[in-house]
Amino acid sequence: MRISRKIIHTAIAVILLAILPVNDIYSVSLENHKWGDKLTVALVLSGGGARGFAHIPIIEALEKYDIPIDMVIGTSMGALVGGLYAAGYSPKNMTELIEEYDMIELFSVSASADEQTEVSSFANYRDNIFNLSFDEKGLGSAPGIVGDQKILEMLNASLIKTSAITNFNHLPIPFRCVGTDLVNGEKIVFSNGSLVEAIRASISIPGFFAPAVIGDRMVVDGGLVDNLPIHLAREMGADIIIAVDVNAVDYDATAEDLTSLSSILGQLINIMTKNTVIDQIEDSDLLFLPLVEDYGILDFSSYKEIMEVGAESAREKEDEIEALSNLICSMRQCNEINPERDGMYSYLPDIYIDKVYHTSVSPSIDGTSFPIGQFERYTSQFLDKEMIDQLHYQLEILREKDRYATISYAVKDITYTSTGQPHGNLEIISRDFEKRNLKMGLGIFGSTSIHYSLDDQFTFFFEPNLEFSFSVKELFVEPLSLSFLAVSEDAVKLHGELEYSFKPFFQLTAGGEYRSGNLLAVRANDPNLENSDSDYAFITSLYGQFSLKNEAKFHVGCIYDFTWYKESLDDYLLVETPSVFLEGVYNTQNFTLFPHRGTRLDFYGELMLAQQLGYKGELRMKHSIELTRKDSLELAFRIGSAHSTTARASDYFSYGYTDGIVTTLSPLLVQDIMIASLSYYHWFTLNPVPLLLYSDISMGSRGDSVDVIYADDPYAVVTPPEINFYTPFDVTFSVGFGMTLSTIDLLVGYAVDLDLRSTIFVEVR
Repeated sequence: MRISRKIIHTAIAVILLAILPVNDIYSVSLENHKWGDKLTVALVLSGGGARGFAHIPIIEALEKYDIPIDMVIGTSMGALVGGLYAAGYSPKNMTELIEEYDMIELFSVSASADEQTEVSSFANYRDNIFNLSFDEKGLGSAPGIVGDQKILEMLNASLIKTSAITNFNHLPIPFRCVGTDLVNGEKIVFSNGSLVEAIRASISIPGFFAPAVIGDRMVVDGGLVDNLPIHLAREMGADIIIAVDVNAVDYDATAEDLTSLSSILGQLINIMTKNTVIDQIEDSDLLFLPLVEDYGILDFSSYKEIMEVGAESAREKEDEIEALSNLICSMRQCNEINPERDGMYSYLPDIYIDKVYHTSVSPSIDGTSFPIGQFERYTSQFLDKEMIDQLHYQLEILREKDRYATISYAVKDITYTSTGQPHGNLEIISRDFEKRNLKMGLGIFGSTSIHYSLDDQFTFFFEPNLEFSFSVKELFVEPLSLSFLAVSEDAVKLHGELEYSFKPFFQLTAGGEYRSGNLLAVRANDPNLENSDSDYAFITSLYGQFSLKNEAKFHVGCIYDFTWYKESLDDYLLVETPSVFLEGVYNTQNFTLFPHRGTRLDFYGELMLAQQLGYKGELRMKHSIELTRKDSLELAFRIGSAHSTTARASDYFSYGYTDGIVTTLSPLLVQDIMIASLSYYHWFTLNPVPLLLYSDISMGSRGDSVDVIYADDPYAVVTPPEINFYTPFDVTFSVGFGMTLSTIDLLVGYAVDLDLRSTIFVEVR
């Protein structure tokens, strides 16, 4: 049956050649070819973001008619699809690869790691729901919006076996892709080097992806200079060119279509790419123009629909595909191609790792402290799929912990044994971006709860909080920095600090803080009393900060507190309190309500040196145990005791919220506190939006509340400085659902205790 089909194709081609001039069928010059000479066929694939998924079914259609492809040339998404095809992926393999990865996840990672400013121990708010860094060089801490961590993971995992091929002519199908030099605008044609780096560079949409660093060049999307490189294929000797342009549907925009900012920006991109394409289309021999106008370049979640559009485009040109197949196969041998096969890439051997080393592609960042030792486990191992999965997970943890922009890898210096087994060295590549001198941040946090008990019936509590920060990294001279923090919490706080850095481990800081609101403990303890300007305070501080890498910091210093409590309409009571303090935090956890792994230890101690001595001491530890990649167990305890000589609310402990006994009406300020909890987290999804199930059991005991302590006099301490806990323990059970992003956490849950007090709560942090 197969022989008969070939005979029929050849007969049709002979008839066509006999009755029509060849150039009337396809624009192929055959004068220099004799019967049996090899005709060179090139496949040229355009850029177009997510629309480029339409390339895959068109390649499949070409293979169904046994059309041989001798070279693949692509730009941007065309470079990605074309590079996979050239590396030995079949259309079936490419489809499986797309289905294996979450396409939204690949393009949902921030370009730079979010920074978390913790001004003290026990910090419970974020300043990074919105961050803007800037200086004289411009806005933004990264030269792009989307990070390449996930896309590099996908490219490396998919193409790591081609690491030994540094000449793209030696790939299963010779390959070229196009990039743009960001500095001088020159067109770059990648013909050798790392296939992963070449594809990564070609897909770098300016402003979307950070530019790729290739040697000493910064490279962005090749679509800026050549979005459909047909002429390049001709220059490489192609006789027949099959081209796919997934952007052609945008070239005919009307004035009615351009009525919004997004449409105008999109049209600007279209104009740039159109001007690189329009003069080349005439030189193609078979041109596909999939009708993907309903899908944007970032519509990666619609890959199935886009591929169906590509398949429809191929069906519409089936007669032309068959005619071209007949023509080619009449002049050269055509082998049967099964699009459902496993491509050649799947038969390449895994690479054996001899050693591991680190490279930083950020010249301004000191990479000497990089923990390369933790990757030694990959030496004397085959870098197979299981090991690659483990490597990706380890890189993600390190990126999250040390706030790198990207941590990727490559296999270099490949040699072969006498049996043909490839050996190479694993290069771990870290990248960070230059920190801007000025930074503004905005945070949001707070609690909302509805309590029900047999005695109190329903009680509603609502406390939304905002935070704004501003910092100058270098104020006049490099060691001097300035920071400002404004927080609307239980009181309005304006906090400023001037810091002089004795690098690398010690800083000396002078600070000043203004507070306004219900600062008196008794008033702050009343949930029905609205926050007001009833009290105000000015607090000065001087302290030294000792830092240990990125994991620990300690403050030791002195404070002088001036607090004015409002006694009547016009009268204020001034309380002056000098004190010394020691605080610190050791943290290997990510700053989140739902830590997956790591340990956090906070402590604070203050000695108040007024007419009578007072104190406040608190210790908290959280330890998260990673059970699986989607399951985590957290053990936590918190203990504290206070004997205030100032009657201020900040000297006491809140017994409620999710860090305490959630069924307690918040706020409840107490003198002594002891709470232990066991929490379990199960993530339903990890990317792009992590969603999880939360469950918790907490046990706690407390001392007197401030209502009892100040029952007779709201301004004077009348209780002795002794630790006093109530028994039996409070016990609560909680369950809820959470969502966590890099800048905000949300928890919605239900809790009940042994006294059948129930609470529906919402926590944002």
